[in-house]
Amino acid sequence: MRAPALLVLPVLLVGCAAWSPLAQPVAPPTIEEQFTPLPCPRTRAARGTTVGAEGCAEQRILRTDAAIDARAAAIFGLLRDETAKRRFVAAERAWLAYRKASCTSVADVYRSGSVQPVAFADCVAQRNVEHLRDLAPFEAFLRRLRG
Repeated sequence: MRAPALLVLPVLLVGCAAWSPLAQPVAPPTIEEQFTPLPCPRTRAARGTTVGAEGCAEQRILRTDAAIDARAAAIFGLLRDETAKRRFVAAERAWLAYRKASCTSVADVYRSGSVQPVAFADCVAQRNVEHLRDLAPFEAFLRRLRG
C-alpha cells in the first residue's frame, strides 16, 4: 500500500512545480488603470470644473503611465537574469500598491466630497512623475554596464 503512494508523490510534486509562479516566464511590468478616462476640456473654464480637472489629471496619468511602462520595459530588457527580472517586477508591483495607498490617503482629506477624485488623480499623476525620475538613474546605470 505504501509503494504506490510513494510513486505518486514525486509525480504530484513535479506537476505542482510546473504550475509554480516561479516556473512561469516573467514579462515586463505594465500599468493598467481601473478608470474610464475622461477628456481634458479645451477651455480654461471647463478645465476649472471638478469633472474637467479630473479629466485633465487622468490624461496626465495615462501619459505618465505610458512613459513609466516604456522605461520599465527598457530596464527589464537590460536586466541579465530571471531573478533580477522577477525582483524588478515585484518592486514595480509594490510601487503601484504604494501609489494607490498613498494617494488614497491624500484624497481622504476630501472624503465624500466632489474634489476627492481630483485629489486622488492629481496625486497619482505626481507620483508617476516622481517614479519616472526614480527609474531614470537605474536605467542609465544598466546602460553603462551594457556598454
